[in-house]
Amino acid sequence: MSTNTDTQTTVKSTCYMCYNACGIIVHKQGDKLVNIEGDPDNPQNYGRLCSKGRSGLQALYNPDRVTTPLRRTNPEK
Repeated sequence: MSTNTDTQTTVKSTCYMCYNACGIIVHKQGDKLVNIEGDPDNPQNYGRLCSKGRSGLQALYNPDRVTTPLRRTNPEK
């Protein structure tokens, strides 16, 4: 069992999971992101996030995500 002794910090940023570009507050612990929430001071979203923005951590840490360019296997297309 490992324990992380790094302090948790918050960073204001912008979510680009959809076309709205909402303001977000990202909570990180060490080098790992632990939470994403809407920025209540941002006039674009007033602290709310869509479902794509809320799933940002899952997209980042999904072990099945595409991490390399794909190659076409059908040369006729």
